Parts: sequence; structure tokens; C-alpha cells
Amino acid sequence: MSDQSLASTPPRRNPAGAQPYFVLSFYVELAAEKDVVLVRGDVTPAALTHMEGVKLLALVREFYLDKVDEVAAFNRGSFDFEKHVNDILTRPS
Repeated sequence: MSDQSLASTPPRRNPAGAQPYFVLSFYVELAAEKDVVLVRGDVTPAALTHMEGVKLLALVREFYLDKVDEVAAFNRGSFDFEKHVNDILTRPS
């Protein structure tokens, strides 16, 4: 059973009633013994394609494993959004 989940929803006037369009479930049972965390990603087909879900999971993984400083800057409110968008748009596919 999952210990942690991350759900992403579109902006709405009533966030509690928003249908998630991307849900990640993290299964941490093997983390201590095997140094592995299993991840399951589910998308709402009306909101995202399978490939968009795959790309979004790759970005979540990249930022939370490799760019933790940028995540912290975002959470503090000191994140340079324009630089981030430019970096994403100019990176090779």
C-alpha cells in the first residue's frame, strides 16, 4: 500500500472538488532494505495523454532528485519562473 501520494489538479474556484489529472503514488516499503522506491503514475485520460504523463513524471523525478535547490527556491517564493521556462524551451528533446 502506498505511503505517499502526489496529486495535481487544474486550478478551480473550489480546489476540494477538483478532479486530479495526474496522481503519483510512492511505495516506500523497499527503501530501507533495497534503496528502491516504486512509483505508480495515473493520469486522467480526458486531461492528459499517456505520453504527457510520462513526461510529467520524468520532470518530477528530475527536479526532486537532481534539482532540489530549484524546488526549495520555488517553495520559498524566490524561484525564477521566466528562466525556468526558457531553460525548458531551449533544452534538447
